[in-house]
Order: sequence, then C-alpha cells, then structure tokens
Amino acid sequence: MVEALELSPPGRQRDEFHSTPRGLSEGAELRLRHDYELAGGTSTFAGGLYFYHALQDRTDERGATPDADSGELRNFNTGETWDVALFAENRFEFGRFSLTPGMRLEHIWQSLDESVNVAKVDAGDPLASRSDFSFVPLLESVSAMSWCPLRSK
Repeated sequence: MVEALELSPPGRQRDEFHSTPRGLSEGAELRLRHDYELAGGTSTFAGGLYFYHALQDRTDERGATPDADSGELRNFNTGETWDVALFAENRFEFGRFSLTPGMRLEHIWQSLDESVNVAKVDAGDPLASRSDFSFVPLLESVSAMSWCPLRSK
C-alpha cells in the first residue's frame, strides 16, 4: 500500500513510501435492558459497559523504484489505544409524554512511541513518545410527546 509519495529533485528517480500497519484490536460491549411498570406506563432502563483496545505497529519503507514492495526503513512506531465507557439511560413514559435522561462516562488512553524516524534524526529532532488520557462525561435528557389528531368524519 502506498502511503505517501515524495517528489525527488529534477533528473532523479522518485522514491515511494510504503506503509505497513500491523496490529491487534479487540473489544466487547455488555448491555442490559429492563422494562418495568411505573405510574401506568412502561418505562425502560438500559445500560452497559463498553471496552476497546488496539495495538498497532507501523513501518514506512522507501523503495528504490515506484513499484518496489520494500526498501529502506524510514519510520517505525507503535501506537496503543484503550477505551472504556460506562453508560445508562432510563426512558420514563407517562401517557403520550416520555422523558429519557442518560449518561455516558468515557475513558480514553492513547500512546505513540517512535523507534525509528530518519527525517527527525537527520534534523536533530527527538523521537516522539506521547501519552494522553481523556475523561469525557456526557449527560443528556430527551423529552418527546406523541400526538395523534382526532380524525373527523
């Protein structure tokens, strides 16, 4: 797979970058739903837990010809992502009116570590090693009213 193309100076054959991602991803989601009677209507609770993990190694090689399948290693990095969320909502129904409050607590961890980056080393720049964490609380409330006009004959 060709990731990016770098143009060479006039008179010189251009080189191509080939990117090869390899990795692992896994995830699961557990959901629960429960219907119950409240104030003459059917209300519904739904909630669950979400999990996702990805680990990826990426290599970029520069071939000597545009159709080369491999070449000189230019970049190698490893990235990892963890995502865990807890969510719940409850739909309350009262006749034609319904109210659905909900929440989601999202936790995201990401990291990237460069082992090889020829351009940065040639420029005297340090290799990247970053890690980031985000916590995102989301709250919502949705209300609705169903309406059906009376038909006259």
